Amino acid sequence: MLHPDNPASAMVLERTGFLFEGHTRSSTWVGDECSDDWIYGLTRPDWEQWRDRPRTPPDDLRLAEITAENVRTVGRLTTHRTQERLVAPVQASFGDALFPEIDNGAPLEPCGCGPWSPTRRSSAS
Repeated sequence: MLHPDNPASAMVLERTGFLFEGHTRSSTWVGDECSDDWIYGLTRPDWEQWRDRPRTPPDDLRLAEITAENVRTVGRLTTHRTQERLVAPVQASFGDALFPEIDNGAPLEPCGCGPWSPTRRSSAS
């Protein structure tokens, strides 16, 4: 179990293969206050999968088109628990991709400046 105000330890658990399994509310007394806990777990199959993961960066990285054949797989992707406060959930990003904002009558498209760039341009320009 882990206190939710300790994201650094949660990142260590996630980087070593542990999976977030739950959030218990007001489950532990700390002094005069009740505290929440995050629960992480690691089964043998999870550990074996983590142990056998690729250790080097991929040689090639490409964006994949979302199609009728892979939409369910894409929909099951999740954001690491410790990244949820920094990154939009996959479902929200998926929705943004399907229904982009409209600017001057045209959908907004990424500027191509990298995923970290907030700069976007309209396809009408």
